[in-house]
Amino acid sequence: MAPGRNALTVTVDQTGPAVTISYFPSCSASLDPDRYNLANLFYEAVGDEPAGKVVVLASNGYTDTSLAGGTKLLRLHQRGCAGVLTDRRLRDFDELARYEFAAYCSGEATRWGGDSVTPFQANVPVVLNRVASPVYPDTICGVVYQGSERRTGCQFSFTCDGSMKARRNQRQWREAELMAGAVMAGIRAPVSRNATHYHADYVSPPWADTLSPTAVIGTHKFYRFPSKSIVAAAPAAM
Repeated sequence: MAPGRNALTVTVDQTGPAVTISYFPSCSASLDPDRYNLANLFYEAVGDEPAGKVVVLASNGYTDTSLAGGTKLLRLHQRGCAGVLTDRRLRDFDELARYEFAAYCSGEATRWGGDSVTPFQANVPVVLNRVASPVYPDTICGVVYQGSERRTGCQFSFTCDGSMKARRNQRQWREAELMAGAVMAGIRAPVSRNATHYHADYVSPPWADTLSPTAVIGTHKFYRFPSKSIVAAAPAAM
């Protein structure tokens, strides 16, 4: 990649709640480009209220690669985002300078970076939020397999409904490994807003009405305890 100008800093107020989109090495066999692309992940990250938010594009070590340009970042301008911040390169400095959001990056790139890295998002913060909660086990495996010895009442249905006996889809398994590795490495986007519970939108669990909704991501609805006092009194099996 032939680098362009060394850096871009647009001096507009770049304050606001931050949302994060992390990038991983490209592998179309593992990460479906129809799912893992900047457009999809942008809307997941900013949610229903994008205005005023700062979009952080995390390079995860690929700092010489371009991750977005003027056309892709136009949606930030159209939806009133406060800025974009990245430790990686961006393209189209002249176009970005005309937008009404702040921008900071390490330098300009002259070609796209999609053959090197892919926008990446994981639907796993619920597990870590439970690990951090006093209501649940303090390890990832403890949280995931809680109640799995029962035929019903397990916390994650795949651990007790026979799904684990099915033949493994290798592409999906590799995708899950990448997601888990990212989270364990500390790469976390707060898209679920500290949720401790979630369910698919085609079911209505009885506990949903007792919790506070935090987000809707795709076909899943996320929740958290409404107060610390309720957390203290909550049964672990909830």
